[in-house]
Parts: sequence; structure tokens; C-alpha cells
Amino acid sequence: MPINVELQEGFERISAAIEHATNAVTNIFVSASFAVRLWCFGTGRWVLAAAFWSFMILQLLQQQQPMTGEPTPIQRQPTVGKPAPMQQQPMASEPTPRQQSMEVPFLVRRRLMWRITRFKVTAQNHDGPPSNENDLLWHPQDLNEGHDGKYVYVGVRWESRGDPVTSLDFLIQDNEGPRIPHGWTSDYTDLNTGVGGKYIYLIWRTGEAGERPITAIAFRSSKGSNPPDIHGFTAVHKDLCSRAGGSYMWGYYHRGLADKHRVLG
Repeated sequence: MPINVELQEGFERISAAIEHATNAVTNIFVSASFAVRLWCFGTGRWVLAAAFWSFMILQLLQQQQPMTGEPTPIQRQPTVGKPAPMQQQPMASEPTPRQQSMEVPFLVRRRLMWRITRFKVTAQNHDGPPSNENDLLWHPQDLNEGHDGKYVYVGVRWESRGDPVTSLDFLIQDNEGPRIPHGWTSDYTDLNTGVGGKYIYLIWRTGEAGERPITAIAFRSSKGSNPPDIHGFTAVHKDLCSRAGGSYMWGYYHRGLADKHRVLG
């Protein structure tokens, strides 16, 4: 009967365990007796002590080994006809937009972070803006169009470092030299150079908390006293040809996604 077989196997295991424990205890007492005798004679006490404790450790290690040849749980094979269930691997989740952006190479991310950081004004004797450079783009509009005097052009610095321009304005003064408010910056070049009338200076601020960066500028000439609308741009309601006579000139700025090809409206 299967029950009798299981009982017999159980008795055999118990007998083997008792026999193993008896042998271990006997060996321990024999070793201890031998060590005590040598100790009494006072010869090699330290050597004998080391040998005794080494033997004790070996005996304890032998007792920790399995007494039967049964396979361990890791070695057990699944029952025939009942394959072990496969563990379902977790499905990889789709990367979030932030994770996708972090996967963009560092240099590419830096390129996407370019911005307008400052302006440069030139007053020259010949028509046509200076040649564009890698980080300096010139607007093609002459701010003195229709007037005598110098040809005046505004350039934007398009850089990957530095605080972005967040505010833009124009100073209109009776005297030469910009009276720059605290926190603002200027190029110190008169936009009305050689024309007469008012002294006009471009000023800007950078890195203002809570202000979106200015990503494009534009200039338009008009016959009327109000700036014409430009889709997506905000007009600065100050005539850049004030008291010079003739047409009006207006400045604009745009806040939005940075694009080098759309910096100049």
C-alpha cells in the first residue's frame, strides 16, 4: 500500500538522523577527552585549542547538509502532464513625453534651447543690412526708410546660453544718450541717427520671472498714426521716427516657440 511505503521511508529517515547525531556526539566527546588530557600535560595548549574548535565547526557544518538525496525545491521538476505555469512578464509601458524628451541627445536639446539674448543696432552709410552670422541675424527693415540720414538696422543675438529677452521697449528723448531704467539694457545707438528730431533708443530686459521669452521681432512702416496689425505680434505704440516727419515706423515683438527661421517678422 502507498501509506505503508511512506511510513517505512519516514522510519528510515528518522533512524538515519539518530545514527548521524549519535556519531557526531561520540566524535565530539572523544575529541574533547583527548584535548583535555593533552591540556593537562601543558603541551601545545594554543595549537590544541585551535584544532578542537576547528573540529567542532566541521561537525556543525556536516549537520547542516541534507541527510537524503532528495532534490532541493530549485531542483524539483514539475509533475509530468502538468507543466509549470509561466510567469507573465510585465508589459513595457509607453514612454511619457518627458521620458521621450530626455532621450534626445544632449547636444540636440541644447540646440532646441536657443533664444534671443540681446540686440545690436547699426547706423551705416549704405543701404542693406549687414550679413547674417551664425548667432547674429539682421532685420532687413531700414528704420530710417523715407527719411534722410543713416541707414539703421537692428540685429538679434540668437544664442544657446544666457538669459532670454523677456521685455522690449523704446526710449524717446530730447537729449542724446539713453536714460536707461534700472534693470534694462541698451545698445546706445540712436535709431534716428542723421535724421534729426527725437533721440530714440532700443532697450530690453532679460530673464524676468513669470515672463515668456520674446522669440521674434518685426518692424513696419506706415502712413497712418497707428501701427498696422501683424498676426501673432504685439506692437509697441511708439513712433520710431518721432519728430522726423514723413512716414511712421513701428516695432513689434512675438512670444512663442523659438524658431531661428522666424526670428525676423
